[in-house]
Amino acid sequence: MPPRAGDRVSDIGTGTGIVPMTFCEAAPAFGLTVGCDRSLGMFLRARARVAGLRILIGVAAVLLWRDGSFHLATANFVLSHIGNYPAALAEALPILKPSGMLAVSNWGPPSDPVQLGLERMPGRGYLEAGGRARTG
Repeated sequence: MPPRAGDRVSDIGTGTGIVPMTFCEAAPAFGLTVGCDRSLGMFLRARARVAGLRILIGVAAVLLWRDGSFHLATANFVLSHIGNYPAALAEALPILKPSGMLAVSNWGPPSDPVQLGLERMPGRGYLEAGGRARTG
């Protein structure tokens, strides 16, 4: 699900920039990417890795972008590091365009509270073992 040309992407908890770097490799012509993280050290590593990455030092539960600003928002392996992950997810939805997508990934056993929360999200989509797409 790489972004298309001109798509705007918000990477919540960008860390060292793995998601933006992967998108740049898969779809070099996509639009603006903004990374949000609370660690300046991580951002310095991300910026060195991804040319043109815009950064915002902040917390995921208080995103400062206008509603409808992004085609895609990602939160890759970050929710378990956020105290109030439901608030962070709720904050991510308004920044998406009406046809936008929120892509979330998480490590964790089925008993992990974040994993349980993700499984209860309406309209969630995921890949099963073997690469088959499934929505729930």
